[in-house]
Amino acid sequence: MTGIAWSPDSTRIITVSDDHTAQIWNARTGTLLLTHPGQHFVSWSFDGRRIVSGEPFTSGAQVWDAETGTNLLTYTQQVTDASWAPNGMWIALRTGIVQIWYVGEADTTVEAPPQETLFTLYNHGKAVTALAWSPLGGQIASAGHDKNVHIWQSNKQLFTYQTQTGLFAGGIDAVAWSPNGERIAAGSWEKQVHIIPASGLVGGAAPIVYRGHSDDVLALAWSPDSRLVASASKDRSVHIWDAANSKAYITYRSHTKAVKCLGWSPDGRFVASGGEDHTVQVWDAETGRMLITYREHPDTVNALSWSPDSTRLVSGSQDGLVQIWEATTGQTQLTYPGHLKGASFEGKVQALAWAPDGTCIASGGQAHAIQVWDATSGDHMFVYGGQDSVQAIIWSPDSKLIASGDAHGFVHVWQAY
Repeated sequence: MTGIAWSPDSTRIITVSDDHTAQIWNARTGTLLLTHPGQHFVSWSFDGRRIVSGEPFTSGAQVWDAETGTNLLTYTQQVTDASWAPNGMWIALRTGIVQIWYVGEADTTVEAPPQETLFTLYNHGKAVTALAWSPLGGQIASAGHDKNVHIWQSNKQLFTYQTQTGLFAGGIDAVAWSPNGERIAAGSWEKQVHIIPASGLVGGAAPIVYRGHSDDVLALAWSPDSRLVASASKDRSVHIWDAANSKAYITYRSHTKAVKCLGWSPDGRFVASGGEDHTVQVWDAETGRMLITYREHPDTVNALSWSPDSTRLVSGSQDGLVQIWEATTGQTQLTYPGHLKGASFEGKVQALAWAPDGTCIASGGQAHAIQVWDATSGDHMFVYGGQDSVQAIIWSPDSKLIASGDAHGFVHVWQAY
C-alpha cells in the first residue's frame, strides 16, 4: 500500500497500492465500493466529491468523481504527489518543483486547455523580469536580476549574454526582440541599453550601446520597421533612438515620475508609456507630441499592451485594476476585475500581454497566477497557477503559447489553446 485517505465525512477510506489501483471502502463494513485503475498517490477534495490520484512515471495525475470513478481532468506531466486546496479549485502538484493546477469547481466545466506547463526553464537563479519571443516563433529571450540574457529554443538553452563579458554590470528589467527577428535589445540598471544580434556575438563583435539615460532603464519597445528603439527609464523620460548607431531622435519628458512600461503601436504611429505618476500617455512617434493622457488608474501603472489593430490599449495597475480603453479618445471600454482586492486572484498587476490574434489578454502579478480573459467581453477564461509573483508575460506569435517569468527565476511555457 502506497497511500491512504479518509473521505471528509468519515464514511469512506481510499487506499492506493503497488497493484496500480485505487480502492474506495466503506469505513464501517469494509465493503469495496469502487476501484479506479493506475494509481500510486491520492488526495480527497474537501467537499468529498472528487479525488486526485496518479502514478509518478506513467499516468501523471487524474481528477475523478468519487462516486462514479469517472475521469474529469488529466495532468499529463510526471507528478509525485498532490494535495487539494480547501476551496476545491486548485491542486498543488509536486513535479520536481511545486506547481498549482487550476481545476475549477466540482459542478462546473473548466473552460481551459490542458492546465499544464509544456516546459520550465531555469537558469537565472533570481527574478525573471523580462521576456521576449522571437517574431520568427522558435526562440525566447529571458532576462532578470542575475544580470544575464538567456536565449532558449524550446527547453534548450542556446547561449547566454553574461556579466563576465562586461555587457551588464547590473540587473536587467527590459528585453525586446526586433520585429524582423534579427536583434535583441536589453536595458539594465546601469542606465544603458545594449543591442545584440539574436544569433549571438561572434568574432569579437561588440554590442551597440545607448547611454542617454541618467537612471535605470525599465522598459523597451522597437518600432515596427526594426529601425528605432524606444527606452523608458526611472529618470522619468522616454527616448527614441536609432538602433544602428544609437543616435537619439526624440526625448519625451511629460511624465513626472519613473516610466515603467512602454509600447509602440503595431501601425508605427504612436508610443504609449505609463508609470509611477498613475498615467498612461499616448504620443506621436515622429514628433513626440502628446496626444492623450489616460488617468483612470489610481496607482502606479506597471504594464500596458496595444491591441493588434492599434486602436486600443490595455493597462494594469499596482492596485489590481486592469483597463481596456480607446487609444485616441481615452474612453474606457472595459474594466477587468479579476485582480482587484477581494477577487479570487487578488494582487497587483505586474505584467500583461494582448494575444497577437486579438482575442484575449493574459495578465498576472502578485497573486501567483496568470489569468487569461476575453478582450471583448472581459469574461474570465482560465488560470495558470504555480508561480511566485509573475513578473513578465508574453504570447507566442501564433497566439498558441504563453511564456511567463517569476520572482524565483523560473520561465514557464504554457499551452494557451
